Amino acid sequence: LSDESKTLRFAYPAKDSSIEKFIQSVDANFDSHHILAIEDANLNFIGVVHISLQDDEMELAFSVADSYQGQGMVLGFIRQLAQLR
Repeated sequence: LSDESKTLRFAYPAKDSSIEKFIQSVDANFDSHHILAIEDANLNFIGVVHISLQDDEMELAFSVADSYQGQGMVLGFIRQLAQLR
């Protein structure tokens, strides 16, 4: 992700090391954190949604590779999430 995309996702241009620490914390708390991803033909992540469930609240955060932004990927994620119950 570009610095601009990192700012959109994390509210600041997070360094890769900070993102790695965040991912490790998500992995350690898999009971309340879920990740959905879309991959390209080469198995590179091109879109990721992070779902955090805390008590009765849900938080969603989306990341989309720069070259795939503006193509409706987040809308696709939202449609998939709406079907989960």
